[in-house]
Amino acid sequence: MSNDIHIRPASQADLAPVQTLLVTTWHDTYDVLIGSDQAADITSRWHAIGVLRGDLVDPKAVFLVAELDGRLVGHALGRVDDTGRAVLKRLYILPECQRHGVGGALLEAIQSHIGPEMPMELEVERQNAKAIAFYAGHGFVEIGTTAHCGADSNIPAIIMRRAVTP
Repeated sequence: MSNDIHIRPASQADLAPVQTLLVTTWHDTYDVLIGSDQAADITSRWHAIGVLRGDLVDPKAVFLVAELDGRLVGHALGRVDDTGRAVLKRLYILPECQRHGVGGALLEAIQSHIGPEMPMELEVERQNAKAIAFYAGHGFVEIGTTAHCGADSNIPAIIMRRAVTP
């Protein structure tokens, strides 16, 4: 696998492949942490085509996909919320394509689109050690916790923030 990573804004045609990527990645990551039934329930609600379509047209959101050697292998969604905070809502890479620079490239592209001068926050499930290490390696630090990752999951999460560097 080469590292020919191409990051671009998503289109309507990307919604079904992004949904497949999200379901695949969620089950790979979360089946062992929360069980396959709960992972399936959450992804059916959070990653439904209608939800993704809404994210795609949200003027406050940046909906990107990553291609590696011409294949869609990653997705990220960032948004400026109603309080003006930059929030990374999703960053997922197909399991077999992780550790090839795709996640870092997507993260930097989201930050660039939202605004390099804006601190960025995210939530990560507290048992997801791989994701926590990834974000810590990209300058995020824990600033708090929440009992409901994504607002309605009943899954405890860590809130992390990456400050802007001068």
